[in-house]
Formats: sequence, structure tokens, C-alpha cells
Amino acid sequence: MANAVAIVALMCAIVVLLPPPAGSVRFQFEEEDMATEEAMSALYQRWAAHHRVARNVAETARRFDIFKDKVRRIHAFNKQGNVPFFLSLNQFGDMTEAEVDKTYGDCSASIAYESDGAWPTGPAPTDASRVLILPPPEQVDWRQKGVVTAVKNQGACQACWAFAAIAAVESLNAIKTGQLYDLSEQAVVDCADPPNEGCEGGLAAEALRFMSMQGRQNGAFIEDAYPYRFGDRTSGACAVGHLTPAVRYHGYRMVLPRNDATTLMRAVAAQPVAVRITANGTAFNNYGGGIFIGPCTTELGHAVVVVGYGTEHGHPYWVVKNSWGDEWGEEGYIRMSRVAGKEDEGGLCGILREPSYPVWA
Repeated sequence: MANAVAIVALMCAIVVLLPPPAGSVRFQFEEEDMATEEAMSALYQRWAAHHRVARNVAETARRFDIFKDKVRRIHAFNKQGNVPFFLSLNQFGDMTEAEVDKTYGDCSASIAYESDGAWPTGPAPTDASRVLILPPPEQVDWRQKGVVTAVKNQGACQACWAFAAIAAVESLNAIKTGQLYDLSEQAVVDCADPPNEGCEGGLAAEALRFMSMQGRQNGAFIEDAYPYRFGDRTSGACAVGHLTPAVRYHGYRMVLPRNDATTLMRAVAAQPVAVRITANGTAFNNYGGGIFIGPCTTELGHAVVVVGYGTEHGHPYWVVKNSWGDEWGEEGYIRMSRVAGKEDEGGLCGILREPSYPVWA
């Protein structure tokens, strides 16, 4: 009884969901934190304070049950130690996997390009070497070149598509001009035309198309001039009329042929590339570090950016920037195996199926 009262008291104090602090340290727990109900209660309180998570009093008991189950599953997975990655107790600790999947991992518009011929290609790039780097380098990491912005957090808005598109544009602009700007996802969420649907989902490729157009609402705007509304589940009216775009570019293209790892490597060797993947289930949602090998399907629902690739202990991987904040994964990134999935089926989690990138000129 005292245990339940303590939990309720904690949750009574805070009733809103707050953005996580920047530069967060990974949350840790030990086996003794699971030993008793009281220990687990203390762990839950410590976790909630660390991640600034607040729950309505009415749902506290249910959330605590979810939390306990997740802690035990994460601990059991890591204890096996038979895979090249581990799980961690992140900001999703008291959410069911279905809730995480729906709110964070399912943010694509309900259309897909079923064949290479159906893919939008945009204008041809004038730089003929754009995706023809032969052979691709053994490793690439655009973070080391200073052309990748800090990891961001989409919050409850299903706008991964906008975050992926903006990240690709930020890096392309930095590569071409030497200026790394923090650009506005909210402007894309509010202004991009269909099939993009604001906080209800969209496609990174279509966002790249929209931003490449030359109208007053197009281009990419500075974040400070049009800031992101963290945690706001709705998009608003487009309000960029008084602003001047900080970045304009020529067009966008899809990486073809699809389902080809070498072609994607060539593209990433030239600049970061937006991709769609499957991002759901216990392993992905709670990924903490290492080289992710699944399990996952190839039913695309989440947009991220490939900012590099490499090999560790003989295992090749992609370096992928997510938009779930820096408390998830490897400070907001995930290394995904380049060989765990079948290439002709789209690679691991479908990463090879729909890559797209902005074209400078």
C-alpha cells in the first residue's frame, strides 16, 4: 500500500509531458533494482524523474505494470549476450510496444512506390559523379565532417518524414556551402502539400520535392524563425509568408536501382540520404547500442537518415540518424547491419527500398 501511495504521490506532482533535457546521460539499472516490488517502484520513480515523464494519476498502476514487464524483458535480452547489440531503458519505458509503434514508428503517408518506374525522379543532377563514386569508400561518417546537426526529437507528432528530409537538406547545404544551419521541421510540417499530412504522417521524398519548388512557401527556413512545437500532436496553418528561406536547392531524386546496398553506399559517400524503414517492436524501440540485426519486417513506416557506413569486427553496418532524441540508441543514432536482411527484399528493415536525397544543382 505504501508503495502504491509513493507512486501516486510522484505522479500527482507532474501532470504534463515535458521535452527531455539536452545532452542526456543513458539511464542505467542493475539486477538488484528488480529484486522486490519496492525496488522496482524506486526504479520507476528514478526513471520518471530522469526522463521527465509524467502520467495521469488514473493510469499510474497500469503504466507501472508495463514498466516492470519492460524492465524484465530488457534485462533478460541483455543477459543472453548472443547478439551484437543491447537494449536500454529509454523514454519509452512505461509505454507498450504498440503505443511506441503507433506514435513514433508509424509516421509515413499511406502510399508507396511499388516499382522503380513509379518512383519520382525529379530533375537530373548536373554533377554526374553524384552517385557514381566507384568503388565506394570502405567507410563514411558525415558526422566527422561537421555537416550533421544534433539529433532532434519529433515528440508525439508523427513527423519523422519532415525530420528526415530536413536532415538531408541541412547536410547537403553544409557540404556545398560550408554553413551548417539548424533548419525548421515545423515549417515543413505546416506547409508541405499532400500526400504529406502534417502530424498524421508523410514521405521524406515528397517533402524534398516540396522544398525544392520555387514558391514563397518552399525552400528550408531557419529553426529559430519557425521553431518546432515539441509534443504538439497537430500541425498548424502555414506561416512562412514573412520569412526568407535560408536554403534553396535544385530538386531531389530517388536512389536507383533500389534494393542495392552498393548503390546506397555510393549515394551516402556523396551526402546523407533519407530512407524509410520499419521501426517497431521491442528490439528496435529499446535499442541501446551495437549493431542492430533485427528482428524487423520490411513494411515501411518510419523515416530516418543514413549519414554513413562502416565495419566493426567484420560486421558491416549503416550509421542512421533517428529523430527520437539523444536518449534513444547511441546518442540518437542506430547502427544497422548491412548484411542481416535480404538485399533483394530491401535489406534489414527495408532500408534499401526507398532512399531519396536532395539535389543541389
